Amino acid sequence: MIIRKATVNDAEKIREISLKYNVSRFSKKKGFVEFNTPNIERYSQMIDKNPYFYVAEEDNTLAGFLSSFSSQRLRDSFGKEDQIVNYLLLRKKEPFIYTEQIAVLTKYMRKCTGNYLFSRLFHDLADSEYSKVWCAVSHKPNRNVPAMKTAERQGFKLNEEIEVYNGLIFGIYKRNLD
Repeated sequence: MIIRKATVNDAEKIREISLKYNVSRFSKKKGFVEFNTPNIERYSQMIDKNPYFYVAEEDNTLAGFLSSFSSQRLRDSFGKEDQIVNYLLLRKKEPFIYTEQIAVLTKYMRKCTGNYLFSRLFHDLADSEYSKVWCAVSHKPNRNVPAMKTAERQGFKLNEEIEVYNGLIFGIYKRNLD
C-alpha cells in the first residue's frame, strides 16, 4: 500500500469513491450522509497545493483517500457553503486542521488503509503549527458507527453534537496533537 499526497489527476477517482459512499439520511447504509459531492473541477481545486489531502494506492488502483484542510484554507476556499465548516471557523480556535472525508473501497478496508492515511496526516502535522484536528461524523438519524470507531481508534474524542443541514446531527470530534 502506497500513501501519497493527492494530485489533481486523482480528482476523478476521488469523486467516484465519494459518490459511491454518499447516502440518504434515512439509509441503513453507512457513508457520507447527504454530502454535497464536489464536481471534478472543485475536487481539483481542493487538492491543488493542499499538503493534507492524501490517497492510498495498491496495484495501480486508488484504494481510498483522506481529505483534510487547514483552517486558513477553509476560510479562503469554502466560504459559506458548508455548515459544519462555518461552525468550526466561528467556534474553534485557529489554527486547526479539519478532516472532511475519509473513504476506502471495500476491498481495502481490512488492510488498515484508513490507519495508514491518518498516520500520514499525523506524521505531516508533527512539526507544524497545528495542535488540533477536527472531524465530523453523522450521529442522527443515520448513526455512522464505523466512522465513529475509526475516529476513536485514531485518538479523536467526541467534543459535542451539532444540528445542521435541516435536522441532521453530527458529532464533532477532536484530536489534540500536543
